[in-house]
Amino acid sequence: MAERVLVVTSRFPWPPITGDRVRALAWLQALGPRAEVTLVAPPGRIPMAAPSCHLVPARGSAVAALAASVQALRDRLPLTALLAAPRDWRGAIARAEREAGPFAAAVVLLARLDPWVFRHLQARRLILDAIDSLGANLAERAAAAPPLARGLWRWESRRTARLERSAGARYDEVLVVAQAERSAFGERTLAVFHGVELWQPGDAPRQFDLGFWGRLAYFANRDAVDVLVREIWQYVRARRPGARLLLAGADAPR
Repeated sequence: MAERVLVVTSRFPWPPITGDRVRALAWLQALGPRAEVTLVAPPGRIPMAAPSCHLVPARGSAVAALAASVQALRDRLPLTALLAAPRDWRGAIARAEREAGPFAAAVVLLARLDPWVFRHLQARRLILDAIDSLGANLAERAAAAPPLARGLWRWESRRTARLERSAGARYDEVLVVAQAERSAFGERTLAVFHGVELWQPGDAPRQFDLGFWGRLAYFANRDAVDVLVREIWQYVRARRPGARLLLAGADAPR
């Protein structure tokens, strides 16, 4: 009999337009042929071609949002953690246990979800897929921010780093995508690189030479585009004057 695995994510994996959605989909694709997978996530419609899984929706809850606000003040949680808070995670996880459990393992995506779900998990093995260190990301953001915003970014960075350290000690394993991110979560952290399958190049003519894709409302992706367009692309065009660049992704600005 296949093992039962629970995957908990704060955003519905489809469409996979953000890093955590892509990562959640990767988990479902990897586990689907090997385990009976239950997905706890915000409500959504699973596509026909999606990996096999049983969805238990975590519905919005004003009561959970209020309780989370109190907990965030008490435990000095980062503001970003509140993005994942206003849902009935407790009820959804309990329903998943009744319908499909007990679970051999539970996978939680992103440290910001940890404060709201960890105490409700009953699986034998608990895994946090943090993807990367948001605390380090925010510290870099603080260093580049205008003076008036710098203090807020540093404050949020410190609180996020504290949450990441404490979460790293609670799970059996923590996963990140790069070796450099491991130190933020402690000794139980492993780097599991993330990639995509590359198809063989076709014979059709290409309309562009370089493509950049990402959710462009996310500041890190916007910064990367700025560097590419303002600093790097001029050197490419100097070598290949006819080169074409395609910028694409969700929430692209005009």
